[in-house]
Amino acid sequence: MLLPKSIVPGLIPLNMRQCRHLWESWRFMIMLLMACIVLANIIVSLDPNADEDLLYRERSHGKTQIHLVIQWDWDVSDVELGERLRTLSHNVASTPIDRIHILEPHAGSTPSCPWTMNGLYRAFRKRHPWWNRSLFKQKVHPVPHSKVETLGGNVQHRHHRGMTVSTAFAYGSSDLKGGIVIIASPQVVFDPSIELVRSAESDLSSITAYALSSHHSHDPSRSQCRYPFGGDYDALVFVGPLPRPLIRQSNFDLSSPGVMNRLIWEFEQYGIHSRNPCHNIRIWRNSSSPLVHVNDIQSIRVNDNGKSSNAAPDLFSREIMSIRM
Repeated sequence: MLLPKSIVPGLIPLNMRQCRHLWESWRFMIMLLMACIVLANIIVSLDPNADEDLLYRERSHGKTQIHLVIQWDWDVSDVELGERLRTLSHNVASTPIDRIHILEPHAGSTPSCPWTMNGLYRAFRKRHPWWNRSLFKQKVHPVPHSKVETLGGNVQHRHHRGMTVSTAFAYGSSDLKGGIVIIASPQVVFDPSIELVRSAESDLSSITAYALSSHHSHDPSRSQCRYPFGGDYDALVFVGPLPRPLIRQSNFDLSSPGVMNRLIWEFEQYGIHSRNPCHNIRIWRNSSSPLVHVNDIQSIRVNDNGKSSNAAPDLFSREIMSIRM
């Protein structure tokens, strides 16, 4: 039986067998496409980070993501642990930071807590029982030591137990390439003004970094972002990847005296200028202890022999008003 030409003008007449064959071909292609979609969904479901990555992409709405890289030991005083967990809770809930990456320290420095998402969440939940687990899982990303070891440069110094800068630089340059990376201690609190680093007015780039001095909420005399400037910083913001020689030459513990001054100097050797717009991008120290490095007594300064630079407190932009908590 032939299809009348008048029904579909210009269509080549097909008999019933040819029509059936054409339909079977299209049906096969549709079924094949559906099978591919199902297979893709299965593969995605096997990736534990796939849903998390989707949430991050949706949350950032196409913006450059902001990553905070920290590390802490569980072998600290109860007071310090409480300060760190309060800081983490604030940075998770009250800032535009997209991910908080916690690098697992050396196995010998974590005697009391299994380093897994569940282990970290259980410790967190003891202090904050009201917390929403999905929000915590969306933003907090533990990085196991097996991954940290592959980055290289994670030298465990005799008296050092903090994060090695070269490890954080390597992680930021490889896994977070193209994003905005912040390295800081686990007791540094960020406020909504950190959003400025990815604003249209930001000059943060592969040749400009931010070394941020902190404020003190109760005692302005302890604030670093003031005059006269003491040359202290609590966070370093950069865009990766960094030059590999720079990463290798930054094998210092983040808690070493003078480490930020040395890093600003190292950046300058590779054409990276550092600014300190702390008047507009405000960070805080959530610490009841005096502003001293934990290894001051046992460590030598790393910004000696002239390898030291400063970035005085500055405005982010004269058109931007300071954002306060």
